[in-house]
Order: sequence, then structure tokens, then C-alpha cells
Amino acid sequence: MSEELKKYKHAIGIIANPASGKDIRRMVAYGNAYDNTDKMSIVQRVLMAASVTGIDAVYYMNEYYGIVENAVSRLHVEHKSMLDEIAVLSAENESMGIELDTVWAAQNMEDRGVRCIVTLGGDGTNRAVAKGCGDIPLMPISTGTNNVFPQMIEGTVAGMAAGLFASGRLGNDEDYIKKTKCIELLCNGEQFDVALIDAIVVRDEMIASRALWKTDSFYQVFLSQCSPESIGISSIGGQLHPVSRDDPMGLNVCFDKDAQKLTVPLAPGLMGKVGIRSFETMDIGREIEIPIDRGVIAVDGEREIELKPGNHYSARLSWNGPRLIDTHKILHDAQEKRLFFENE
Repeated sequence: MSEELKKYKHAIGIIANPASGKDIRRMVAYGNAYDNTDKMSIVQRVLMAASVTGIDAVYYMNEYYGIVENAVSRLHVEHKSMLDEIAVLSAENESMGIELDTVWAAQNMEDRGVRCIVTLGGDGTNRAVAKGCGDIPLMPISTGTNNVFPQMIEGTVAGMAAGLFASGRLGNDEDYIKKTKCIELLCNGEQFDVALIDAIVVRDEMIASRALWKTDSFYQVFLSQCSPESIGISSIGGQLHPVSRDDPMGLNVCFDKDAQKLTVPLAPGLMGKVGIRSFETMDIGREIEIPIDRGVIAVDGEREIELKPGNHYSARLSWNGPRLIDTHKILHDAQEKRLFFENE
């Protein structure tokens, strides 16, 4: 890749998904909808905080609403001057209003040597970013429907941490990065897709509406992490056997609509009942068969993959999820090193 693309050495990326937090689960449940004005405000806070850390550029994803462009244009005049020494540039991804926009933007940011990417979205958005970002670490801000992977973090704090990491002022990058798990989906032994939090097999034979909330067709779910405090598919595992982000295991749950019922929050304010046939922990590297070849696999809350008869499907847990910035360690080390003091 041409070094001309990597002219900025301390750049952050911003990928703000204009569609996150707006799927059909908002109609059948009671979650807050993050409108794009809210996301614009978060981006403004990220920019203002990152601007004082030593970054030299911000790359952003092209999308139909223009969240980042609007965020910059609507800054107060005295605040816009804080960006005078920082290049704010498009990642030059195609914008077609589809998930691939996010993948392309992340790939282009990697090509340009971006040091970290701030994401605004939910589990699905971060899954798409993970498909394109390579080893670039993420700073995920929760603005989606399913928000197990991203953090509930204030935009100012996220901008401070992302900017400090990108500035290189803290020292060894690897000291400030956490690895994450993912669920690798295989067809006839070859990986074809990935889920960050949950991959659920349903008996429906057509994708139809991508979001899931009806439980009678649930067949099996693989979880990389789960907590009693979660909302969504992972909340099922949270009531059976909690697994943290750092635990070297996941969970495999099998369903039967006639088995003992468990009540869980499938979406904000939407409680549902699922019949639990069995569950077991899932070790890193272990491949588990999906014993049906008709149906759909939904990844991170959305239906994506139609199973084709005659193929053999399986799932495997790995540590190959996207890398995350350790916000707590960055900000505490910055405090100890007095990085926000002038003339030191």
C-alpha cells in the first residue's frame, strides 16, 4: 500500500452508523432510539476531547446522513478553531446504505494507517467494522439495539482515550489493548462468517425481518459472553451460566419450545419465554456441530445466513475478535504521567 495513504501518523477513525438503534425491535419493544442528532452530539464530544491529545487527523465513514460532517459544521466557532491543526478527512468508502459501507470504511482506515477507530453503533455495527479493520483497536460507543459488545461510555471520555492512544504518547501500544472473543461459523470446515456476541440458529427457512424476538423457532445459540445484566439473545446465557468478556470459554445453549421455560429480556422492555433443553460451556478452539441444514443463523441480533441443505455447519469459539482500547488503563496512566499538564 502506498505510503502516501499513511501521511498522518496519529490519526483516529470515526465510524458512526446512521441506522443503528432503529430496527424493528424498537417498534415491538420500548428501547430509546438514538437518532442521528444524538450521534452527531456524541461525535462532537469525541472530536473536542481528541483534539487536545496530540492527534493529527480524523478519518470518517461516508454515510447518507453525514453525521461527522454535520458534527463539525455545527461546532461553535471558538471550538472549530481547535480542529485547525487536525485534518478531518473522508475515508473515501462507497456509500450505498448497506452493511458493506461499514466494512469498506474500516478497510480504508486500515489502509491509511489509522491508529484506532471510534465506533457508534451496537453489536452489529462493530461486527461489520471487525470484518474490515484488521488489527486496528476499537473504541466502541453504545448507540445500538443490542449493546453487549460496545461500552456505555461518555463521548468525551472515549475521545480522550482514543486520542491519547493514537498520539503515541503513552508508550507501548500493546499495554493498552485487550483481545476479545468471537464465534467463527464454518461450512464444510471452512470459516464463512463471524459473530462477536451471539450466533443463534432458528428453524425459519427465510430471512424475512432481520431482527429476532419470536422464540418458538429458536434451535441453538452460541455465545462468546453473557451476563444477567444483558439485554438480547445473550441474556439467555446470562441466566444459565454467566461468562465474562475475559473468560476463556463461551456457552452453547439448545432450545425446545416444550422444555422448561426461562423468562429473559429479549429487547428493552420486551420479556420473552424460551424453552431450555440443555446448555454447556464452550472451550476456545472447540468446534461444535449445528445438527440441522435448514434454517437461518442470526449473528449479533440480526438474521443473516440461510442454511443450505447438504452442507455441514458448525461453530467455533476463538480469541480472534476485534481488539479493544483499555480506556481505564489509558486514562489512569495519562493521569500518572501528567499528560494533560502544560509545559511538562
